[in-house]
Amino acid sequence: YSTTYNTLRKFGEWNAKVTAALGSDLHRWPILRLDNVQSFLRQRDPRMGRVDHIKLGTAGTVVEAVDFNPAAADLDDKRAQLAKGRRKDLTVWSLLALIDHSHLATVMSLHWLKVLVSYVPELAVYKEEVIKLFRTKAAIQRIPLHKSKIHPLSTNAFNEAQTTELKDSLLDFLTQMGITKDSHLRRLILVGGDGLTYEKIVQLKRYLQFHDDVFESMELLEPILELWHTEWANLSRVCETHWGDGLSNDPSTLGHSATQIGRKPPPNLKKVDYYPACHLVDTVLDARMLDCWRLVELKASAEEIHLKYSNAKSYERVVVNVQVDLDIPYGLGETWEPPATQNSSVTADKLEASDEDGKPFEGDHTLAYSMIFIRDALIYREMAYAVCDGDIGRAYECIKTMIFSFTGSKHTKYATYLLEMICNLELESGEALRDAIKSNWLVNPEGLAGKFHGADLMQEHLNLDLDESRDHNDAEWDGAYMREVVSPNINELRRIKKDLLSGLHLSKKGGKHAEPHNNPELKTLLQVYKEQGLHLFRKGRTYGERQVDDFKSGFEKLLNGKLQKFIRDTTTSRGLVQELEGLLIASDDSSINGLDDEDSDVDEEPETLDNVPLQHSNGMRYLEDGHMVVEIDEGSVEASSDCEDDAAMEDGSEDEIDQ
Repeated sequence: YSTTYNTLRKFGEWNAKVTAALGSDLHRWPILRLDNVQSFLRQRDPRMGRVDHIKLGTAGTVVEAVDFNPAAADLDDKRAQLAKGRRKDLTVWSLLALIDHSHLATVMSLHWLKVLVSYVPELAVYKEEVIKLFRTKAAIQRIPLHKSKIHPLSTNAFNEAQTTELKDSLLDFLTQMGITKDSHLRRLILVGGDGLTYEKIVQLKRYLQFHDDVFESMELLEPILELWHTEWANLSRVCETHWGDGLSNDPSTLGHSATQIGRKPPPNLKKVDYYPACHLVDTVLDARMLDCWRLVELKASAEEIHLKYSNAKSYERVVVNVQVDLDIPYGLGETWEPPATQNSSVTADKLEASDEDGKPFEGDHTLAYSMIFIRDALIYREMAYAVCDGDIGRAYECIKTMIFSFTGSKHTKYATYLLEMICNLELESGEALRDAIKSNWLVNPEGLAGKFHGADLMQEHLNLDLDESRDHNDAEWDGAYMREVVSPNINELRRIKKDLLSGLHLSKKGGKHAEPHNNPELKTLLQVYKEQGLHLFRKGRTYGERQVDDFKSGFEKLLNGKLQKFIRDTTTSRGLVQELEGLLIASDDSSINGLDDEDSDVDEEPETLDNVPLQHSNGMRYLEDGHMVVEIDEGSVEASSDCEDDAAMEDGSEDEIDQ
């Protein structure tokens, strides 16, 4: 044991020297990613002084930038961009104009084609051509295939959710990177984290802006919002918005489809278990898209079916029963008759819908709501697919649409985070910095095609191994064992364990799902949708109105003052150092909660020993021959290591999280 311990410690010292050299290297650019780590220590034999408690800490990892352009880290250029003050001129229409709607229509059409060639054996010969179109016709900014150079840092026992301890944690990590007050290059340093970490770093920079030194003021730090937690929040939004009443007979709800295939409702719709929810949404989406293909002639183009079933205008048309002026007429089903209400949670009053003039409702809510689900689920799928494929440009287009969707939902904190990130990229960064952030937003630890993912997911996987090592020895996050032996070597230890188990054929069986055309769940859903005529227009069909179009709702909220509130809250306290003579008074709200909805009915739930974090499945998703694979570690369930981000993902209340 002592020999292995001392050997690992020497390796750790060597790794620390390599990492420290990055801070002064003019030709390499270290990017810091950090996340909280925590372990719940339950005392099986409680005594005085031996009580249940949570051990908190922070873990960090440095990833070397690819294709580093020194102009991207130019601090003076960043100052010049901020001095232009373009954020105050942002409007809802200019925000909407940032979205490349033509590209989204193209990529949506390709997803419609991909479903067809993936599930129809006779069309499988065209699958490679369709996948090629994603990487040519739909490509925007593909990151060159490379193996990310990863340098894990020593953990510490600071709680990043507290501003003062976040500063101490950042100083510790910067020191390990060879960046100190007395010795540092005058260049920007990218620092990434999940939602709340991002918010806290932005807030910390605002607090420290009065310091003259660029190091003490943290002006050197350039915060970036990592993507995996953003994906997770959007998946949770899709599930929460479209789940519906668990007892409803409405076939357009996600809950109804889940019941048909024997899936239980998630314990917490505000923050679903990522990988099982991925499989559910993907299965339901595939089934609905195939059901739509069933109703059109095969010669119909993918663009036509996109305009028909996954376009916002189609939703409006079927709600108000406008059947004229449609280039592609809908198949007409039988006039809908309300089901007997004694076996349904839907009351007769809800089923007797009418418009503002009191006339009977003649549209089709069920078809309309299914269309919105398809659109939302396609955005979720496109971002996941683009991330795995390493096309950050395509993923960025999805992010821009999520600003509106999050604003219209209860997840308004992530709307604020995304708005801050978009403003920083589009309005307050030069072209070199903007390109550098995008080019390094994703990591690829294995260097394999189809295996790009968010850096925060990489950190989550490292955290799992860190937590496992800490539990075995009941060590402190800032103790010698964790700082000198385990954490500096955690990436290599993780790789060795994986290679050893794989080489001995002892690795755990992956959770790959069966080939699509053999999926019994899919067959069940297709039969249900056919019997219900889900994607036929059935005059008067309604199970009660639901608010499902988060994009439209978000657009209206931004237009009605939410965007101006965000701009006001995030610009008031900026530039105080330069404006002190003018007695500029900072806003009382120093966070970036500019879009938080005062009317949100979701309350934050602080973490306590009686409120242990929800368990989440551990896994990975990647592309294999152009097909999205979701692997779930069936024998392991992880506790969410980002509890301080739970409230940010779950709700949009105005209360700031301060622990």
